[in-house]
Amino acid sequence: MTLDVFVQTDPYVVAGVGPYQISSPYIEGAIRVHAVVDGVPLQLTEGDDFTVTPASSASTGNIVLSTAAAATHAGRDLWIDRETVATQGWEARYGDREVGMEAQLDRLTMAVQELREQLRATIRGRAALAAYDPEPNRVPIIRADGLGLENGPSAEQIAGAAQSASDAASAASNAATSALAAQTAQAMTEAVLDSFDDRYLGAKASEPALDNDGNALIAGALYYDTTQALMKIWDGDSWAALSAGIELALRKSLNLSDLQSVDTALTNLGFGAFGKTFRALADAAAGRAALVLGDLAVLNALNFYKDDAAWLAAEDNGQATISPVQLMTVTAARFPAYQSLNTAIDVAGAAQTWAHGLGAVPNQWSISLRCITAELGYSIGDEVTMSPNMSTSGDTSLHPIWVNATHIGVDFFSTPKIVSRTTNSMTAITVANWALVARATAR
Repeated sequence: MTLDVFVQTDPYVVAGVGPYQISSPYIEGAIRVHAVVDGVPLQLTEGDDFTVTPASSASTGNIVLSTAAAATHAGRDLWIDRETVATQGWEARYGDREVGMEAQLDRLTMAVQELREQLRATIRGRAALAAYDPEPNRVPIIRADGLGLENGPSAEQIAGAAQSASDAASAASNAATSALAAQTAQAMTEAVLDSFDDRYLGAKASEPALDNDGNALIAGALYYDTTQALMKIWDGDSWAALSAGIELALRKSLNLSDLQSVDTALTNLGFGAFGKTFRALADAAAGRAALVLGDLAVLNALNFYKDDAAWLAAEDNGQATISPVQLMTVTAARFPAYQSLNTAIDVAGAAQTWAHGLGAVPNQWSISLRCITAELGYSIGDEVTMSPNMSTSGDTSLHPIWVNATHIGVDFFSTPKIVSRTTNSMTAITVANWALVARATAR
């Protein structure tokens, strides 16, 4: 048969079972029917969803939908396509010429089959698309009339739009987080204010029966009674005065001179008959003669003794008194101590020594590593006391520490190791990050 140019027909709108015309010649099994569901073509099954009459035609034919398919796809676009299987059934019988023609038909058929398979992997339109001139780095997009392609945005524009979208999403997320935080803060503030408002009711002329929200009073609630000029507290059953009126309160600027009775106050503090007289000077005989049991007095430095015999003699006479400053002086004199400044670490093996100046072998001494640049989990100023044997898990670092009547010292034969606060393992220090501090005390 002879064939005219094949033209794709427009879609039908499903309205009943049909018939819907096939407008071009076809062979059996070549008709494909699609219903468009939410913009996506859905292929219907011949025999279940539709039938073709006649099975093949040299001119036109019809499809008829099943009742179920017609009901399911009512109002949807219905496309009728022809997809003829490319086969070659002619076989040469006479001479080389027919053999050559058969070979040529075979090649053409194979080429058509290959093109069909390649077309299946492409984006295809229902209507013919006009040609367009592509530009480098531009994305092709469908024209507004749907009849062709045109150059769309560049790769840079797409990347910029994607970044802008990402920035906008981040900004939206941050805004949402800030809004949530603000709502949470507002709720917390309102809760705190409500809690405070339930506990302090403010100034009122009479005793309130409910709190400021109209709820039952809670134990410990306060209000200022403007009529009686004093604070009152709710004890769970009734209002009680929290303090005397403001006019009866002590004032800091008067330094306790506004007490109603100094003697009564001293008695209430437990002084009783003692401790009510203060003597500014009790060094002279006349001053000491005036002292009575319980009096408070100050002795000057003439009655301060450093040697044990004089100190004990003064105690026997009941005259020894010492101030905090004097106590510090005595402690420093009786228990001398030495502390070095920060000393750089020398790991070359030579002894590092300090002259402690205590005049005898100290009974207590130590050498510490002081952190001067943070590392191993230690902060600046942290100290790690050294011991002659520091080891863990078989990792041993030996550093002899010694002392005599004139010096305290340490010998390094390797870089010191300490327990890292980060890894809890023995780790060599960075020498420049630490200094040595020596201490000694004699008694």
